[in-house]
Amino acid sequence: MLVEKGGPEAPILRYASRAKNMLFEVEFVVKENGHFETIQTALVYALTVTECRRIANEMASELEIGGIQFFISEL
Repeated sequence: MLVEKGGPEAPILRYASRAKNMLFEVEFVVKENGHFETIQTALVYALTVTECRRIANEMASELEIGGIQFFISEL
């Protein structure tokens, strides 16, 4: 079960369980005029990068904005 915390000014924190998970920062961006513009930042607890990517894909689809890309970095 995913839990989401955060507000308009705070990054979203999404995790299934904190036990043995790694913390990732996911930056959602759109490309405008050749430059990337951040539209949302999220902190994701996940066991693997693959799991983080799956969660990030779900989050990107919820934003309902075309052309969203995301970058994942481990914290």
